[in-house]
Amino acid sequence: MPRRVTAWDRANNSLSEFHLRSGPSLLEQAYPLPDVFFTPSNDLKVSLLLMWLRLRPLLQWKLSLPTRMKGYKNTEWRALFEAIDGKKVESMKARGNMLKELEELCRQSGLVFQLNDLPLPKWSGEVVHADANGQLDQRLVKEIFWELLEVNFRTELITLDRAVVPEPQGDSDASIVMRDQWMDREQLINSCWIGHAHRPLVTSPGLSSDHPHEYRLRFLKALATVLQSWPGMKPPELEKPFPDMRSIVFEIEVRKLEEAMAYYYTRKFLLTFHRPATIPHVSPYESIFNE
Repeated sequence: MPRRVTAWDRANNSLSEFHLRSGPSLLEQAYPLPDVFFTPSNDLKVSLLLMWLRLRPLLQWKLSLPTRMKGYKNTEWRALFEAIDGKKVESMKARGNMLKELEELCRQSGLVFQLNDLPLPKWSGEVVHADANGQLDQRLVKEIFWELLEVNFRTELITLDRAVVPEPQGDSDASIVMRDQWMDREQLINSCWIGHAHRPLVTSPGLSSDHPHEYRLRFLKALATVLQSWPGMKPPELEKPFPDMRSIVFEIEVRKLEEAMAYYYTRKFLLTFHRPATIPHVSPYESIFNE
């Protein structure tokens, strides 16, 4: 399993006592979380992971649309994979609804995609096969899991931003100007990573590194700008300009800023959606940035 970025892991853990007392979740996962693919005894369910890879192109297309994709609970994701795989699941009604939604996605997408004849599972353009023991390469599994976590982190950040800074309403000239400015937030948020939110690059992970280094700083600065624009009380670190690289205590200041950002974000997410946030996890390729 990919390792959590340290500052964000500490922030989430500091709120753990509130996780079960925050009420029913108001936001489900855009992508399944990795624990969907494990049995209660912690064995990897290879068939479910391969099923995910077969559905992935369709769901990537859906996430690329401007409308927010409906998410599912982890139990619903697992039921969906098992249902398409021909297995019986407990929640037949939920399964039926999810299958109908996917069938409608197939129709809308224009992709050559049918649930009874899914494409072969692929990763990085290559067909994925289990080995003679029915297992998958562990590096491959880590990359897949990292993508699931990273997409959820990014889509959650976008969703929280829209909740905290909602789209201006009205037809007045002032409202139209404000709406145009609000639309610019998409570009601001997308500067927090490389590429599209729904297609993270494992070799260019952005925030998903555990080291304060030049490559990572611009993404931290972009996220700080997003959080600073949110209304309401913020930690003192977010009320100040981004640390000056010429300062002799620059790395200490950056570390303190990220700790404050992580706590502020995870707390805001918990209060807004009544569940823990998905946090950045270290990319399996992090080592290439430390050479």
